[in-house]
Amino acid sequence: MATVYLAVQESVDREVALKIMKPAHMANPRFVNQFHREADLLEKYDHPHLVKGYQHGKVNGIEYFAMEMVDGPSMREIVEKEGPLTEDRALKYT
Repeated sequence: MATVYLAVQESVDREVALKIMKPAHMANPRFVNQFHREADLLEKYDHPHLVKGYQHGKVNGIEYFAMEMVDGPSMREIVEKEGPLTEDRALKYT
């Protein structure tokens, strides 16, 4: 649904994970609503087990969402390196 980039939020000089919705999904209201819902929820809640949501919106027709940058491997990298997760390990991540 989206691609995530490392970016700098210049207004506050901090690194963020910048989630950009893929163009193919921007015409689908269901995907756009889901994207906004995720952003709204992460901006609303402050919890140590959730990344912080900073800002979301639309610029030049592109939906974006800036959130806290968490350093470490992606789930894809973990699975490619170690193979499928056991049920117990998958539950710990979720």
